[in-house]
Amino acid sequence: MTTLDADTVYRPLFRSGSVLANYSNAEVDRLVDEARTTMDGKKRLGLYHRIGRILIEDTPAVPLNQQVDLYGVAKRLVWKARSDEAIRVYDMALADGK
Repeated sequence: MTTLDADTVYRPLFRSGSVLANYSNAEVDRLVDEARTTMDGKKRLGLYHRIGRILIEDTPAVPLNQQVDLYGVAKRLVWKARSDEAIRVYDMALADGK
């Protein structure tokens, strides 16, 4: 899954047993598990909206900072950062062709 999927936030931060947060809610666990295994996009979106509403009510975390990705590259590297934050070497080339 890409970083654009809600599972990459909800499961590691808000599913019981996560090493990243001290939060436990059986309903959130059930919804996260269901959303992970549902292939229907509209149903997944609805499940994630329900999780979001529960998290707003419970307020298990308050985001204070959103780190902007920083990339340092050589001047001769031809590459553009992707919106999904994936770094794929096959998307890169050297400007001088070497």
